[in-house]
Amino acid sequence: MKLDPEIIACRELFENESNELVLTVKICKPLYVKKGEWLCRVIYDGIKTDEKKIPGYDATQSLYMALEYTRMFLSKNYKELKWIGGEKGDHGFNMIAPRFFGLKFAKKVEKMVTKAIDKENKQLEKKIAVRHAAKKQGWVS
Repeated sequence: MKLDPEIIACRELFENESNELVLTVKICKPLYVKKGEWLCRVIYDGIKTDEKKIPGYDATQSLYMALEYTRMFLSKNYKELKWIGGEKGDHGFNMIAPRFFGLKFAKKVEKMVTKAIDKENKQLEKKIAVRHAAKKQGWVS
């Protein structure tokens, strides 16, 4: 796929059962409008919708907001699509802890997510250790 130089990232999304390409999300380089105002264009090839221009105070915020807008748009309208590295219903646009409720709220969400990740990692490490010990004893191959 040949990319426009303004496009900095793209993701192809497929139908779950047939693996047919349904749409391609293209994220463009954030554009400076004026001090404190940037726009990041998002293009959805393959569906009938206008490209979106997502605002932000700087390039980074407009890019983050474009990714979050895309996550919400796909989660609402295209729940069953998957990206090539995902499973059914995984469009590959992950949630970003929202800052629009304030930093305190965002930090609380980040802490909760980190705690949940740490818990899952510990459980996985235990399973790996048990499996390794069982292999060492010759109980499993």
